[in-house]
Amino acid sequence: MQYLLKISIDNTEAWRLIAVDGLADLSHVAELISLSFDYADGKMLFNVKGKDYNAGNGGKTDCVEA
Repeated sequence: MQYLLKISIDNTEAWRLIAVDGLADLSHVAELISLSFDYADGKMLFNVKGKDYNAGNGGKTDCVEA
């Protein structure tokens, strides 16, 4: 299964549409998002309803929780 994600940056009109395989882990999705906006590698976090989720560093997990 494949998913289409619309990614946007808060308080801007910038957005990207990316396709993600259903078997992709969070670190892979974070890497796709950073590549779509041409960001440098670095530690990735997702914030969902006030809770931070570690997504690794540069597309690779950096701890067991990631």
